[in-house]
Amino acid sequence: STAPIPVRQDLKLNRQLYYYDDSVKNWRLVEAQTVLRVGQRVRVELEIVTSKMLQYVTIQDRRAASFDVPGLTSGYQWESNLSYYQSVRDASMQFFASRIPAGRTMIRYEMIVSKEGEFSHGHASLSCMYNPDRKAYSSSSRITVQQ
Repeated sequence: STAPIPVRQDLKLNRQLYYYDDSVKNWRLVEAQTVLRVGQRVRVELEIVTSKMLQYVTIQDRRAASFDVPGLTSGYQWESNLSYYQSVRDASMQFFASRIPAGRTMIRYEMIVSKEGEFSHGHASLSCMYNPDRKAYSSSSRITVQQ
């Protein structure tokens, strides 16, 4: 018999999507019943919560086919407590960091809604390249887009 895989409580990866609502000039959370429109801006927030510093981390955020990332280019990014390399891919964003500090860290980027329909927004995954036991996954979600 195989033992169940333990769930690590000391490392979490959460992903939230927000859309820009022009009527109130503010960002709003994308919820299950939210219907997005072609041309809307969407912000992705990846929240990493860890009790220990992480080293040599790779994060892959799989995006729905309805999203494009115009204007984003691959290269180094600097946030308040984090520097990382961002790689723009056809179906995902990839991030590489040599260190992620203990506590709560955010990575943010924007996309544009480009296609109408029902889409699956895959999960994001985090793993430490030299410590395969250190990994975390976000949830996936369904995206609805209308003209």
